[in-house]
Amino acid sequence: MEEAQDPSNETEIQSARLRFERHFGEVVLHPETSVDNESIDQDLAREYDSRGVNS
Repeated sequence: MEEAQDPSNETEIQSARLRFERHFGEVVLHPETSVDNESIDQDLAREYDSRGVNS
């Protein structure tokens, strides 16, 4: 893995900041996306039940 270079002047810092900021907004999580473990477990249980998978 390539190590990041330590920017030593303002031009390099600004260039690095602009490269970084290009990634802003790349991932869009819709309201229906949840990271709640209980609802994830319920979704998995429903999917397994619909496929006839025994847990």
